Amino acid sequence: MRFDNFDDTYPKQAIVPTAIAANGTTTGSTIQISENGEHKGESLLFIVGGTTATAGTYTPNIQDSVDGTTWVDVDDKFLKGTEVGGAVTKDNLVSKIGYLGSKPYVRCNLVATSVVTGGTFYALALFQHRHKTDFTTQKY
Repeated sequence: MRFDNFDDTYPKQAIVPTAIAANGTTTGSTIQISENGEHKGESLLFIVGGTTATAGTYTPNIQDSVDGTTWVDVDDKFLKGTEVGGAVTKDNLVSKIGYLGSKPYVRCNLVATSVVTGGTFYALALFQHRHKTDFTTQKY
């Protein structure tokens, strides 16, 4: 049987589609890594996109927390890809950035700079590898 992402992926909305018309930070939703002692997945990927974008740069800022209240910017060594590399700068562009940290809470903020008229943006958190323990036997 081939590897299937349907049963192995758990999506969570990180930033609802939001119109951004000025410089500033749009704070993402708190994403809990595990609930009731069960991990949602062994990896976490943020997908960031915009449906419309005029002049400006919209850069993800990944933060994590031990209590869901006090937030700290994630050190680059705990990210797969870079936040600057995940910036959205034009219509219909989609980017990704992975979280490799171990804190129980994480969120994806969006920092808007050089905005003229703005656009509409969103972020999606994808937990993957939910039930896999032996990755060497997976078929792709």
